[in-house]
Amino acid sequence: MFDDGDAVFVLEDGGNVVGSLGLHATPAAGVAWLGMSIVAQARGQGGGKALLRAAIEHAQGTELHKIELEVWPDNERAIALYHAFGFEVEGLRRDHYRRRDGSLRSAQVMALLLPS
Repeated sequence: MFDDGDAVFVLEDGGNVVGSLGLHATPAAGVAWLGMSIVAQARGQGGGKALLRAAIEHAQGTELHKIELEVWPDNERAIALYHAFGFEVEGLRRDHYRRRDGSLRSAQVMALLLPS
């Protein structure tokens, strides 16, 4: 377990929250799930890099050995960011999420193995 199982990082701009990243414990010991969101007008300004850097540095000081995440397969900007930090594609959850309109959406699974 790491730090009560969760860690949350917030991205601010002029006192306004424009993004966040959470690391959440999973049932697998030593593995955390990462979720990140940045409002549209704050994207492309380095906030995602800052959040990821902080989260990975935090994780390296814990018992974690792996961080996993899901990303929409068409989100090329996010996928490039995750690749830049060493995340690798582990698979695809085909037609996994049902949208409000009833359509199905796939999610790409990526993960980062942390150095021991």
